[in-house]
Amino acid sequence: MFKSLNKGFSAPVAITIIVACAVLTGLIVRQCGFIPEMWAHRSAYNAEIKTELYHEIKAEAEIYYMENNDTYTGFTIEDSLVPPECSGDAYTVQISPDGQKFLAYARLCPPKGNTFWCVDSEGGAKEIVADSIPTDVYNCSLQKEAPPEDETADWETYRNEEYGFEVKYPEGLEIKSEINIPTYNPSDDPYHYPNNCYYMHALEKEAVRLLSEVIFATEGKNLGISIRVYDNLDNLSLNDWLSWGEEFVSRHPECEHTEYIRTKPPSNQAEIYLTGIKGIKGVYFGCCLICYTEVFIPRGNKVYRLAVVGSYSSDICVHDDILEEIFNQMLSTFRFLD
Repeated sequence: MFKSLNKGFSAPVAITIIVACAVLTGLIVRQCGFIPEMWAHRSAYNAEIKTELYHEIKAEAEIYYMENNDTYTGFTIEDSLVPPECSGDAYTVQISPDGQKFLAYARLCPPKGNTFWCVDSEGGAKEIVADSIPTDVYNCSLQKEAPPEDETADWETYRNEEYGFEVKYPEGLEIKSEINIPTYNPSDDPYHYPNNCYYMHALEKEAVRLLSEVIFATEGKNLGISIRVYDNLDNLSLNDWLSWGEEFVSRHPECEHTEYIRTKPPSNQAEIYLTGIKGIKGVYFGCCLICYTEVFIPRGNKVYRLAVVGSYSSDICVHDDILEEIFNQMLSTFRFLD
């Protein structure tokens, strides 16, 4: 045999090399076959992650938004499909401070490396190659948003030192009334109180009585946006606190629509977060076709109630559009002093 000057190896040597390579390749595949199998397994997981994020979790977020008064605040992802042999990352969700946008993502398994699959409330769905996802972005483009203009910057501030809160209100609204209800004393004349029902209410359950109210309204109006502070001396849960009035009215039906007394829980209840505290938002239908959208926030041994007045028919509470917008802006400025 001789070495070929043109090919570099004689035909038998070349054949031997090819066979050796084939044998070695077979050994590698047999010994390391788990690698392509694992990659295939992880690729299947990646496809499942993408499908679940894009179709199921995104849909769940939109349903949550509609059922929680147009906010994503509080939305979470409980389960994770990410297999243990991956990075161990679970699904992550990021909600914008105003509750109006969300970003959900998961790290994909190798062979993708540092790659995430991302979906957002703006319709985005894409792979992102990065070491990590910033915690202060809420879109798959990872673009940070400029802070929105503060429309309440030049509003007046109402501050209540006694009950520890403040709130901003715009020009055009004025404080129509500000009252503090006297502390109940069994020796007092019932007429010392706003009405006889309130006296009986205080007599039976001082622990849930009204303490204070301030009303903001436009010129010529007596009703508008109000803030009330109630006692919660027994530290009842918010649901139990709201339900106590029903028991009172069952004993005193003539007091069902009495001013200053909570006689029933609000309708159409939903969770809401204010100053980071979970509360209840709902609608109260009173007498004379007057209704209120109400927000109740428990804090310590007090319950704070913020409400905007409306009118109703057929169990639908309708508000003046401008007043309702102001109410929502005032909610965003409400804060406790400590």
